[in-house]
Amino acid sequence: MKAKEFLNERGININIPINISIPGDGKDISVNAGDNETATEEKYSISPLQQELELQKADAGKQSKAIEQITTEDEYSNPMTVQDHLATLKKIYKETAEPQEA
Repeated sequence: MKAKEFLNERGININIPINISIPGDGKDISVNAGDNETATEEKYSISPLQQELELQKADAGKQSKAIEQITTEDEYSNPMTVQDHLATLKKIYKETAEPQEA
């Protein structure tokens, strides 16, 4: 399996435009990786100690992308309880269970 197929199956899209200019008069080759547009969503890897510092800065009133990322809730912020899991499993069982003959 090619890497592109592997990533596409999982919904991962990597797009890195590369522009290469080769002038005919012997001048240097120009390589430009990417365009100057900023990404729509940037995620940073922040160590736990740095997270503590950033949260202290947030308490002091400072704003930054790192603070916003740390304090923004995501899909894992509110994990399911055992009762939620049981309700989901019961629902799936009812949907997939075949009617039993008497």
